[in-house]
Amino acid sequence: MLLYKIFCSSKDKIEPISALLKESSNDFLFKNFYLLDTLSSTQDFAYDLILESSTLEPSVIISDVQSGGKGRKGSTWASPRGGIWMSLVFDPSLKIDQFFFIVIMTSLLLCSIIASFIDKKTGIKWPNDILVERKKIAGILMDTQIQSGNKSTIVLGVGINTNNDLQETCSLMSKSKSSKYEITTIKHENLGISINKEELVTKFLLRFSDYLLRLKEVSFRNELLNKYKRMIEESSKDQQYTFTSGGKPFIGEIVKVNDDGSILVHKLLEPDMNELIRIESAFNIG
Repeated sequence: MLLYKIFCSSKDKIEPISALLKESSNDFLFKNFYLLDTLSSTQDFAYDLILESSTLEPSVIISDVQSGGKGRKGSTWASPRGGIWMSLVFDPSLKIDQFFFIVIMTSLLLCSIIASFIDKKTGIKWPNDILVERKKIAGILMDTQIQSGNKSTIVLGVGINTNNDLQETCSLMSKSKSSKYEITTIKHENLGISINKEELVTKFLLRFSDYLLRLKEVSFRNELLNKYKRMIEESSKDQQYTFTSGGKPFIGEIVKVNDDGSILVHKLLEPDMNELIRIESAFNIG
């Protein structure tokens, strides 16, 4: 008999997870669910769980609000009520040099699911932001802990601007170190109509669990990689970004995505404009 644990701040949060588990197969990855009203950060909460237990079951942490949501490179992620703010904790059955496929897989999965709710084309801004018409709608933050005996634990943060108020979210961003890129929400792109967040979370978790098992297959990894590279290159066309090389920022455009997730960038507005710079793929191992 499969056992699941649900820890929640209110009883009304139980029903959507119970419905999710009824749809799941015996291979469904996640066993523990933490459904909370407010957290500083779901990533921090995940790390606390790891510290408290050496045998932590794969877990999902969802908070209605984050007061200190985390983005890449120390930035904050504006996380008001109405969005989906979630962290997944699990031990991957992959080699360390294959971990970036989790980012690839999650990016493509979010693109597909978000597009199904708004019927608009989605894209990926390297390495892990999800775009709708070049406006950020979701993001991924993957941290990795290497423990004794080469055991690894992934903490995967997923933030989706869903039904959260766009104006409020933009206001929170302006007061923090959030990304300066223009953002949007699913509700805004859906003519102001809210969507069923629980349905989105259910679709995501069921497919994530299935896809993670399939990452062991070389053919599946290659299929995902080709799609990811194509979407990055399409989303980056005629776009300029700020990169850092040798501690110095520069303006450049992406010309190629490599098989390891790194990119080749063409420097612009520089004396050596013909130079190509390799920028490594970005996720943390600590």
